[in-house]
Amino acid sequence: MTTSVLIPLFPLELVVLPGQVLSLHIFEQRYKAMIADCRAGGLPFAICLEWGGAVRATGCAVAIQEILREYPDGRLDLVAVGQRRCRVLDTYDDRPYLSGMVEYFDDGDELIDPEGVARAEERFLELLALLGAETGLPQTWSSFHLAQRLDFSLEERQHLLETTSENTRLRLLIERLDQVLPALHERREMRRRAQTNGHLKS
Repeated sequence: MTTSVLIPLFPLELVVLPGQVLSLHIFEQRYKAMIADCRAGGLPFAICLEWGGAVRATGCAVAIQEILREYPDGRLDLVAVGQRRCRVLDTYDDRPYLSGMVEYFDDGDELIDPEGVARAEERFLELLALLGAETGLPQTWSSFHLAQRLDFSLEERQHLLETTSENTRLRLLIERLDQVLPALHERREMRRRAQTNGHLKS
């Protein structure tokens, strides 16, 4: 049986994925009140994409991880982390901010395709090497971890958030990496050639 809970809603032009760490500057009075209530009650709040004049019903509950700074006028700088995905069943406006009755959801039951995992990891490590970034991955990672590092549009990130199959998300990530990697290889080769112009070979 699915249990629904009432939590604050924070509509933003942003899609947060589970495990994602984000910094927020809270300055509107209603959201100052929201954060105060979350801190007092130990509650998460759900970030839902506000785009095209509408707020999506699927979002991600985030927990306040750290308050970085509190200003004299009540503004806040904080760090939050994405937890579980949720669907908004109903909304309420009896507080300064919007609240929603939400139900959490996870992926459906499926066997994760080890070949898909290996292909996604191989391509992602190739991407990191081309970008000169760190060359390792956490021992435990998911499609959401990789997706945070790729340049997806808001609509694409929302689709990943709503998808209830890890195998499907891995396929989408592999498709995106297969689009990105050839261009990065070509760019690196062009830089290599430019660096050798005008120099005599020994």
